[in-house]
Amino acid sequence: AAAAAAAASADEEPEVETISLAAGATFELGGSTLSAEGKAAVADLVEQFKGRKVESVVIEGHTDDSGDAAFNQDLSEKRAEAVKAEIVANMANPENADKITTVGFGESRPIADNSTREGRAKNRRVEIKIDEKK
Repeated sequence: AAAAAAAASADEEPEVETISLAAGATFELGGSTLSAEGKAAVADLVEQFKGRKVESVVIEGHTDDSGDAAFNQDLSEKRAEAVKAEIVANMANPENADKITTVGFGESRPIADNSTREGRAKNRRVEIKIDEKK
């Protein structure tokens, strides 16, 4: 039985899914309070994962490079924490909140050109990385 269990667990490779929330749609510029639209997006996300075997969730906050780097670092951390709080508020089993970690990257991981308005908008985001067993 132990060998069968080991074989079954070997087949359950973790699969990480990344979901990105645009900060412009979820937060006011320079703010870390979720908008109604942001809360709805998080509630939809929680609904999508009900009944699935989620191993861990990492919530990453990101900013553009406008303004002070220390402010942006703090803002990215606060935004990640705000998304975590909203996820926990919508969870059927809040005791699983310990599976959720947050990290802020500030302006250190841009995905677009910060010299354009469009690029800065893309860089202001929260990424939710969900690791689940299939």
